[in-house]
Amino acid sequence: MREEDLDRAARDMTPELLLSSMYAGSPSEIRDEVAPLVAAGARHLIISNMGSALTGGGVRDVLRLASLIRKLRRL
Repeated sequence: MREEDLDRAARDMTPELLLSSMYAGSPSEIRDEVAPLVAAGARHLIISNMGSALTGGGVRDVLRLASLIRKLRRL
């Protein structure tokens, strides 16, 4: 990726665009938000537990992520 590409991406990124590509909530809430993308043909999602960066992570965060992955596999 060239520096010009990064500059263009930084210019084009809006808060609305960023928020439309990130999901937050319970595993069930996230599954419900992602379901239309899967129905439209999406087959690959990038999953990241951003909450653990804020809370310090832990077993609870790992369990929530595992729950989300199980729910997404059922779509």
